[in-house]
Amino acid sequence: MRSKIENDAEQQRRELFFLSRFIGLSSSLNLGVRPTQPTPPEPDIVVGAIGIEITEFYNQDTRKHHETEQQLVLSEAKQLYEDTGNAGVIVTVNWNQSAAPRGRDRSQLARQLVDVVIRNTPVVDA
Repeated sequence: MRSKIENDAEQQRRELFFLSRFIGLSSSLNLGVRPTQPTPPEPDIVVGAIGIEITEFYNQDTRKHHETEQQLVLSEAKQLYEDTGNAGVIVTVNWNQSAAPRGRDRSQLARQLVDVVIRNTPVVDA
């Protein structure tokens, strides 16, 4: 079993790795200052006067799974809304980056989305 010190060191290594990936992908970002990693509860990484808190790590497979589940929720919500017979609407859902709906919650989330849309659709006289 790994000790807390080993786990903390591994987490710091991962945080620096993700920062370096971000910097590498951000060609216009020139820090000019070496990042530091202060002791908690300070931010994970400090660059000059900027504190960076890394809260979630995603690998490509995890992100694809979350995006697929989000799409399934939206597809079910669309079908539920169409089944109500209400007028057609255009709805955009912006997911929080950490939103990770579970399959078992799909129907409930879809119903909640439909309820929000119905409650917030203005009445239009035809």
